[in-house]
Amino acid sequence: MDVTGGGYGAAMSDQEAVTRHADDDWTCVCGNTPNTHGFYAYGEAREVEPVPGWGGLYFCAGCNRVIDPQTGIVVDRPALIVTLEGVELTW
Repeated sequence: MDVTGGGYGAAMSDQEAVTRHADDDWTCVCGNTPNTHGFYAYGEAREVEPVPGWGGLYFCAGCNRVIDPQTGIVVDRPALIVTLEGVELTW
C-alpha cells in the first residue's frame, strides 16, 4: 500500500503508528515521547497553534513524522536527503 500524506514528504510503503499509552502519552516510531522532544500541532507551515481551522494533526519533534492523533497512524514524513555533512530533512 502506497500512502502519501498531502505531498509534504516521502511516500510511505508501510503504515507506521505511534504507540499510544494514553490520549497525551505517545511513543513515536523514532522513540520520541512527550518528555523528550515532544509533539506539536501541525499545519502547512509546520508548527501551528491548535486554533479553529487547524487540521488536527501533530508532528513529532524528534523525526518530523506527521501523526493523526485519533488513530495514532503516521500520515506523512519528510523526505531524507543524505549529504556529505549528514542527513537533511526536507519538506
